[in-house]
Amino acid sequence: MGDIVTFPPKGGVPAFEGRGSKLEHPDLLPIFWGSYWPGTPPLTLDDIMRAIRSVVEGPYLDGLKQYGYVGPVTVRKPMLIDGNPWIVFPPGGDQEKAVSEAVDAFIRGMLQNDYRPANIDDNHDLIMMFFLDPSVPIPLKPPSTNVLGANNYIDQPDGLFDDYIRFERVWIATADFNLVRVSRTFCHELVEAITDPFGSGWHQIGAADGAGQIADMCDQPAQVDGADVVAYWSKDAGVCIVPTSGKRWVGLSSAVQGIPHDGPTRQAYVDLGQPLCPAGYFDYVERTFQNEATVSASIVGYESPLVTWTINGHAVPVGFGTIDVDVTWDLPPRSKATSVPFRNPTATLTTWTLSPSSTQLVIRVGPNDGNATLTVECTVVESFDNVNLAGAGSTVRSDSLVVDLTNQKIEWGQEYKDAAKHCSDLKHQAADPGPIPEPKPGDPPDLAQLLVRLLTEKGSNARERLDQAADLVRNRSTELSDTLTLYASRARER
Repeated sequence: MGDIVTFPPKGGVPAFEGRGSKLEHPDLLPIFWGSYWPGTPPLTLDDIMRAIRSVVEGPYLDGLKQYGYVGPVTVRKPMLIDGNPWIVFPPGGDQEKAVSEAVDAFIRGMLQNDYRPANIDDNHDLIMMFFLDPSVPIPLKPPSTNVLGANNYIDQPDGLFDDYIRFERVWIATADFNLVRVSRTFCHELVEAITDPFGSGWHQIGAADGAGQIADMCDQPAQVDGADVVAYWSKDAGVCIVPTSGKRWVGLSSAVQGIPHDGPTRQAYVDLGQPLCPAGYFDYVERTFQNEATVSASIVGYESPLVTWTINGHAVPVGFGTIDVDVTWDLPPRSKATSVPFRNPTATLTTWTLSPSSTQLVIRVGPNDGNATLTVECTVVESFDNVNLAGAGSTVRSDSLVVDLTNQKIEWGQEYKDAAKHCSDLKHQAADPGPIPEPKPGDPPDLAQLLVRLLTEKGSNARERLDQAADLVRNRSTELSDTLTLYASRARER
């Protein structure tokens, strides 16, 4: 099951009552009434039929199962009725009523003249859905409400065939040639015809006339599988809903490209911190980078995503922008012999995103800037799920990623690298001197015990005894001799 997008209802939480009627297996007959059809872009019969099939074949109607809908909806081949409807609007009167009466009169004329589609008699799952010619203006209901569509029912005995005629009928205005609006109106009227047929289905308690069906207090626009739809009331969830196909998900990845820039060769005095390790002046260069980091968002399950980015909590503007971030520097050690100049504790990032739906963020920084750790966050929401459209934010998903930008570092020369390696080797020997060699002819018989005692004893003559031990084993183990010399140096410091 995919995500269910939720919206708060309009005007507070409604109370509904079920009065028994519903359409379990709707049988939908689209009727295009007027000489305009099959139409021309931007509004054609084929476009409307594609929207209809997308809606009924996808997950959008799944939320109606709580009302007794089973499905699926059968969509018949569309019927074209030539000739304009010639609906006359009474001056200052109820134009919605005039349209409904004209549609009902046409249907009753069809039935009386036996000009009826197949399988109408005793088919209570039938929905006749009329798409009016665009020449019919969008009707007004007093005092000044546009009515885009309406649903009601036909209910009469049929003596000729001894069957009872009862089915839903819907009309939809198309005067503005707007496919998006037509598709949304279709959804609004369809879910209401399914859940409140014959005036005896699910209806809001205490609602005004014509405003108590499950889409009336919702109707927020959304999209499902590319089709424009509207929300409807869920009695189980207590919110307006739009069931959708997939699970929404956001994931981030990054790639960094850097062009290095080396400064002049300099020298710094370095004490490697051990008595046997060399100290002195070593060559280095300061290497800075002109970095470009591209953070990409994989966005799954969205119809029309809006994307926002932040870097270390700072909002990234659409297009070009700048953001200041804290940085650190890799510097040579300070000493009396060398000084380190002041370095700026912040760096200015240049950012770029193409549009509010862009899935890429480009970050540029350097050269001559410090190192930065960036926490990049991407937040995505459906464009129809915003506060201006009464969105509840149920489609918000986000992900964050830490991007470490090495904008600057000290690159030491080979002499320093060799000295540092030698010092590291000596430290390793001091930590683990290895096995004590077996005595040879002429050595003291207790050489092993003597060396262990020398390595662990303390006192004023420890240095001299360690130096003597180092000379004693030099021909047998150079590493052990160096270790004893190192311990002797430490004894001098104590």
